[in-house]
Amino acid sequence: SLALAGALQSGLCALGEATAWYSVGAPWEGTEAAEALPELCGDSPPTDRGPVEPVLRALAKRVGFCDGPNGSVSSAYRALARSSPAFAGLRPWLGRVNGSMCGDSPFGLWSINSVELRALASWVNFSEKNDAVVPLSGCPAPAGAKLSRDPRGEHYLASVNHYDLTCRHGDGWWGKHRKPCTWYRAMAERAAAAAR
Repeated sequence: SLALAGALQSGLCALGEATAWYSVGAPWEGTEAAEALPELCGDSPPTDRGPVEPVLRALAKRVGFCDGPNGSVSSAYRALARSSPAFAGLRPWLGRVNGSMCGDSPFGLWSINSVELRALASWVNFSEKNDAVVPLSGCPAPAGAKLSRDPRGEHYLASVNHYDLTCRHGDGWWGKHRKPCTWYRAMAERAAAAAR
């Protein structure tokens, strides 16, 4: 979503009126996680934050946080810092988004990633609800829209983590607030119906 917003902002592309645009877990205002990553990458000395640090260092390397020169933070993740000037002109494009999904549970659906993402959220020390990578305030609905716990709603707030938003772990077994895959299907059906 942010790459598309940046391309639209710079005039590299345009969206037709009939084109549907959906945003999932995008940090429209950046994320504190990007600012915490240098402690987990490269040759940074170990901190005294306890036994979870080696697990998080392994996670950071495995998912590409540390793909910069000499194992430093990758430029893609560094650009997501809340202080980055890259976000300045993007916010107006949020109004063009047809639907969005955000998460507010670092643990999310029970999966192999739940514990490490919960640990990451604790490491980052978010001051608000988050999906372990993006704070809820950084994943807003367009102006005038409200996030809903209904997976058929245009702007869905799910009790899932950042990985769950991709539907890699399916839907939760109970509760409408744990159904990311249902939201994708609902938005595809909505877009198909609008195209007819």
